[in-house]
Amino acid sequence: MEISSEDLNQNKTPLRLVETYYKIQKIIGKGAFGVVYKAFELCSGRIVAIKQIPVNSENKKSVIKEIELLKNLEHPNIVKYYNFLKEDNHIYIIMEYLEGSTLRQYMRDNSDNITEDIAREIIKQLLNALSYLHYSCDICHRDIKPENIMFTEKDNISHIKLLDFGLSSDSFESKLKMQNCGTITYMA
Repeated sequence: MEISSEDLNQNKTPLRLVETYYKIQKIIGKGAFGVVYKAFELCSGRIVAIKQIPVNSENKKSVIKEIELLKNLEHPNIVKYYNFLKEDNHIYIIMEYLEGSTLRQYMRDNSDNITEDIAREIIKQLLNALSYLHYSCDICHRDIKPENIMFTEKDNISHIKLLDFGLSSDSFESKLKMQNCGTITYMA
């Protein structure tokens, strides 16, 4: 069941909606804006990732914007969006579950074994995703960092996906691209 942006604005809140459709298995990530869970989708049997974001008057527009951006993205190097649900004061974004590690984890665990060929393959895929975002969708991600790049499979670095579009701008040429935003330690 998908809830539209109009439902969000009207504050329609189904009780225990997440548990109705998903069985939460474990926490797989925490960030500044929310928690990500691994979950089992009851109707399809597939494993998904659910990003739980607390919503308030300050971040409501940006969460809706993230959902609207994700809905329209279709690229092999960008995480797939499936659905979203609203419950109480949280929005849950349901996405493709990726079994691999983040690029940050990979770099930490394999610092002595990262060859130029491996780096080249990762960068090529990242640039493909960014080219799609910039030229096909007019989107600027604005938070590219190793924590937002994941491998689709465990111990397989041949396929990466870009994720976390919470700071993205849907108008690459807008004044917003000149704002300071993102993760401070990765800013130029």
